[in-house]
Amino acid sequence: DFVYILCCFINDTIETIQLFGWRALTDDEIQAIYWFWRKVGEHMDLTDIPDSLESAQAYVKNYIDNDKDS
Repeated sequence: DFVYILCCFINDTIETIQLFGWRALTDDEIQAIYWFWRKVGEHMDLTDIPDSLESAQAYVKNYIDNDKDS
C-alpha cells in the first residue's frame, strides 16, 4: 500500500501542475518529479518501487482496477 501511495504522489503532483500550473512542465521536470518521489520511497526503505514514470502510472491504474474486482 505504501508503494501505491508513493505512486499517487508522483502522478498527482504531475497532474496538478499540468492542470493548475502557470506553464507546461518540461519532460526533464516531469522526470525530476518521478526521481524525487522515488528517492523519498528509497529513504523509507520501500521495495518494489516502479522503475519508471510509466510504470508508476500503470501501478496506480492496476491497483485501482484490482481493487474494483474485490
